[in-house]
Amino acid sequence: MPKACDSSESDYSSSSSESEKKELPKKEKKIKELSEKIEKNTKNDDKIKETVCVLNKKLEKNTQNDKKIKDKLEKNSHETKHEIKELKSKVKHLEHKFKSLDNYETIVKFLRKEKCLMVNGSDVYGTFYCFNQQTVSPNNPLILEKSQNILNLDFDDNTPIVRIERSGVYVVNITCQFETPAQVALFINEIPELSSLTSSNLICIHLVLTLIKGDELSIRNYLTNSNITTALTSNGLIPETKNVVMNIWRIAPVLEKCSYPPKPNKHEWCYFDNSSESSTDVSE
Repeated sequence: MPKACDSSESDYSSSSSESEKKELPKKEKKIKELSEKIEKNTKNDDKIKETVCVLNKKLEKNTQNDKKIKDKLEKNSHETKHEIKELKSKVKHLEHKFKSLDNYETIVKFLRKEKCLMVNGSDVYGTFYCFNQQTVSPNNPLILEKSQNILNLDFDDNTPIVRIERSGVYVVNITCQFETPAQVALFINEIPELSSLTSSNLICIHLVLTLIKGDELSIRNYLTNSNITTALTSNGLIPETKNVVMNIWRIAPVLEKCSYPPKPNKHEWCYFDNSSESSTDVSE
């Protein structure tokens, strides 16, 4: 009986070993497949890690960009608020200015600042005359002894020349009385104004001229054959009367082609001040 048991056990062990031998290739194959899968998964994990690293870098870069954009938006918001504040201040100032225009005195004040408008009438005028008798040789000027009511004209007593200080359109009236017929003319910068040429004992000249700042006016004995002498005697009760009179006044500014409207004057300005030609500030 014992011998029979031993034989059966040996048979069982031999059969199991054979079966294990048969299954071994399958196990090896499975192990190989598993190892390949593990290796593949490891590679995928590396790729995932690289992708995650790249994404982290992009995220960090985007975070920095977001911060810059946020700072820029805050700065623009601050600047916009400041600009809105300035615009509100300007609008308020303009509203106040427009409200003040309802006042007649304010309107006149603004108009007086522009010299070209001549709101107060003529801003250049003067009367120049001579009492005493004088003898004038041909092509020489008559002396003007005195002046009165003079504004923005340059003149010295007992001289023949009146100098213009503001450009414009002028009315010039001249009256002269001589003992004998004489021929006289108005000279501008040593050049005769031929439209003023008159010959008589009593000279009356009325002109409208465009004169420029710096022009010099004088009355001359022009082309008379001999010396001329101004009249001295008078038929009235007053022993001395004016024998030479020249009246000058500006009636309009000079009209220039393609000229721009005058700029608003930023500073206080007196209408009768002779410091400048016009209220336009050319330095700006």
